[in-house]
Amino acid sequence: MNLVKFGFLVLVFSILGPHFSKAAVDVRVDLTNQRMTVTSDDGVVHQWVISSGRSTHRTPTGRYRAQWLDRTHRSSRYQNAPMPYSVFFRGNYAIHGTNQVRALGQPASHGCIRLHTANAAKLFALVQKHGLRQTSITISGGVKGKVSNNRLASAKTVPGKAKVTSGAPHDAPAQKAPGYGLRLDGAGAGPPYAG
Repeated sequence: MNLVKFGFLVLVFSILGPHFSKAAVDVRVDLTNQRMTVTSDDGVVHQWVISSGRSTHRTPTGRYRAQWLDRTHRSSRYQNAPMPYSVFFRGNYAIHGTNQVRALGQPASHGCIRLHTANAAKLFALVQKHGLRQTSITISGGVKGKVSNNRLASAKTVPGKAKVTSGAPHDAPAQKAPGYGLRLDGAGAGPPYAG
């Protein structure tokens, strides 16, 4: 009987284990404070101001893996709006750069998570380096409205510490993976939005 239980546990771990293992890139989004913290196995720490979905187009909460990357994506839903350095995590939802930097620090998107384009480029490069399946994205909190006047803040790569500075984007080729992302908390998918 114990052998059967052991075999069952080995089977479950072999199927689910890779999905719950520690990610090489850990992205944590706090919707309440409109902030993102990014850490990686390289010791990279970033803390950035974001812009999430408005009350009519909420950003989904939960834990996800990155699905696919597109350096020069344009929205098919919202007038071909540019979404540079997109990291898609659930259907049409993505973390991406924006040219609407004055809106950073407050909810303003159609559900996506917007970053200063320089910061989106840094995240894109980290995800590309470590891989889609090694990137965990956790989104929590609720939207309260404008919370920051420090809208253009970005973080410099500093092992173990985050410092607010400015930065410029760099080029990286697009990478796409077939299929859909895995939502790790087991909740179902809702209507997709981009923007």
